[in-house]
Amino acid sequence: MLRRSAAQAGDKIAVTNSLGASAAGLKILKKGLKFSPKYAKQLRQAHLLPNPRVNEGQLLIEKGVKCAMDISDGLVGDLAHICTESQVGAFINVDLVPVAPAVAACFGERALAMALTGGEDYELLFTANPLIINKVKKAMPCRSRLSGKSP
Repeated sequence: MLRRSAAQAGDKIAVTNSLGASAAGLKILKKGLKFSPKYAKQLRQAHLLPNPRVNEGQLLIEKGVKCAMDISDGLVGDLAHICTESQVGAFINVDLVPVAPAVAACFGERALAMALTGGEDYELLFTANPLIINKVKKAMPCRSRLSGKSP
């Protein structure tokens, strides 16, 4: 079972894919913003038709991950939930946060903020020791290690 309360000191933080697409899609829908049709469609679909990472969650369990949750309140908000429930702290290296390419292309400097705080991406946020993270990366191209420090 994957739990929010299972993060440990020394764990690395990772996500299953890039972030910010749902927040960007919502902004496009609400404000009627115009971007490249290809990107706009991707971002609207990310918001309207999220893809829960069920198979990826099962893979995390198989590889020994104990702590994970879906990103519904944004990376920062959901990492705070993990930290609170696990009674640990965390450091996010923002240079390693995987911003969705379409978000970066459409929103430029605002893209990182969308990746950090935008919700409803439904990617999985997880923590594990570096050996387990490496096993996961070999089995699934996990987009990023977000922290060089322990949660």
